[in-house]
Amino acid sequence: MSHPPGHSPATNARLAALREKITRRSLGVAGKMARAFIDSKLTPLLVVAAMLLGAFAVLVTPREEEPQIRVPMIDVFAQLPGASAPEVERRLIEPLEKALFEIPGVEYVYSTSQPSGGLIIARFEVGTDPDRAALRVHAKLAERAGLLPAGAPPPIVAPRGIDDVPVVAWSLWSASEPPLVLRQVANEVAAELARHPRVAQVTVLGGARRAVEVRFDRERLATHKLSILQVHQALAGLDWKLPAGGFAGGDVET
Repeated sequence: MSHPPGHSPATNARLAALREKITRRSLGVAGKMARAFIDSKLTPLLVVAAMLLGAFAVLVTPREEEPQIRVPMIDVFAQLPGASAPEVERRLIEPLEKALFEIPGVEYVYSTSQPSGGLIIARFEVGTDPDRAALRVHAKLAERAGLLPAGAPPPIVAPRGIDDVPVVAWSLWSASEPPLVLRQVANEVAAELARHPRVAQVTVLGGARRAVEVRFDRERLATHKLSILQVHQALAGLDWKLPAGGFAGGDVET
């Protein structure tokens, strides 16, 4: 009788006894279920039934090519007439950003500042009710209304949805041309894009708009018995909302 090399007959006997002990060990719950399914004739039927049930679930489950996902975004337009962009950011935008971050459900807050005003965008968590999101923003801004800088009108709140997000954005930049020229070029590009039959809306942001500068002659105003305040009120009556600016003469600035 031959034995495996390196093992004595006593060692081989112990190994055989250990194998027999392992094979006789009692199976657990999973092992017993597996043995029952292996030996059962119902296993193929259960597999076929599970496949048919999965196919039925795929057929009856509603599907959309472009599912609607609710991601509420709120635009907050804040104004501070006559202030520079850094001043608008420091005195108006940053405090409002901190206030919006306190609203439950707000995930991100973006902002941009420019002379005389700025824009804050508050994005809520996915699935938040848009109406409740807008109501929370209104309530938070109402709480901070008394802390706004002097001369700042109440912010304007405009809700947006995920369908209002731009699909494509282009940025025009030049090291030599002024912002007014860049905006004129952007308006021309926007007009060309709007002619496409599948383009719904084109919006131009940034740049410098055309403005009318009014310079006052105090002597001529006095001749006509007019004050700077009266002229400003006349301009405001044209439904224009523009910073009045300032006038320095001698040791007086108005």
